[in-house]
Amino acid sequence: MDLMKKQNLLTSINLKKMYNKELLEQLLKEFGLTNTIIFCKMEAAKNDILYKDCVGKGDDECVEYDFERDWWKSQLKELDFELKARIIN
Repeated sequence: MDLMKKQNLLTSINLKKMYNKELLEQLLKEFGLTNTIIFCKMEAAKNDILYKDCVGKGDDECVEYDFERDWWKSQLKELDFELKARIIN
C-alpha cells in the first residue's frame, strides 16, 4: 500500500471512530444500556463475518472490517463492565 493510500486509510479510520462514538452515545440514549450491549455484540459479530469473508477472498482491503469488529468489541467490554458495576451497586 503506497503512502497516500495509508494516509487516506488512517484519516477514514479516525473519522469512522468519531462517527462510531457518536452513534454509540445515541444508541445508549434511545435504547438503554442492555439493548446497546446486544447491538455491540451483533455489530462486532457482523464485522467479524465480513472480515473473514474478505480475507478468505484474498482481498487486501479488509482493515475496515477488522477495525470495526475490534472497536465494537471494545465498547462491548466497557458496557458490560458498566452493567456489572450497576448490578453490584
